[in-house]
Amino acid sequence: MVGKIFVWDLKKLFFPSRDECLAYIRELKWGKGGKVRCICGEEKKIVRRGKTTKGAQRYQCKACRRYFNDLSGTIFAHSKLGIEQMFYIIYEVGLNGKGKWPYELVSEISLQTKIKSYDDIMNFINKIDKAIDRGEIIV
Repeated sequence: MVGKIFVWDLKKLFFPSRDECLAYIRELKWGKGGKVRCICGEEKKIVRRGKTTKGAQRYQCKACRRYFNDLSGTIFAHSKLGIEQMFYIIYEVGLNGKGKWPYELVSEISLQTKIKSYDDIMNFINKIDKAIDRGEIIV
């Protein structure tokens, strides 16, 4: 189970680097200095297997042979957006209606990256809304 994300914690990470974002996600997911666990429950037979294209640590469980990474099972998994952009979107969505409209986020993010898709950003905003409903993100 991933820890809860508090929007006010993200404010101190405003415009964070990729490494800072990944460190924050690792701490939420595994705990401070926590053991990495596979979904099968194993924690002793976990081997590091490089990094993903987003820079997240990849692991392999020798017990069940599954591969997973720091983003697996989080709202950050399977998104075309960069980690830094996703944190920025969470920050903006968490401003309780005072944040930017999705089309504003698209134009801002497209200036920084090659991502220009309204759909990619809306899909991530929908993931955020569902996580808020489940209590995984607290605004």
